Amino acid sequence: MYGIVWEFTVATTGREVFEAADGSDGDWARLFARADGFIETALLRCVTEPQRYLTIDRWAHSSACRRRT
Repeated sequence: MYGIVWEFTVATTGREVFEAADGSDGDWARLFARADGFIETALLRCVTEPQRYLTIDRWAHSSACRRRT
């Protein structure tokens, strides 16, 4: 398995929109789901800094991830 971790800082007023777009059922996950080798997207929010997020995109292998674009 191959993963890519992204870190984001999101304004308080934009968190709901960000979570909807970048969550496991969001726009990015639906787009990536069309690609061979995509496994899942996970969205994590920091408990001590609620404006800070990580997304983890999981792929079957690195070449599947590189073909996503």
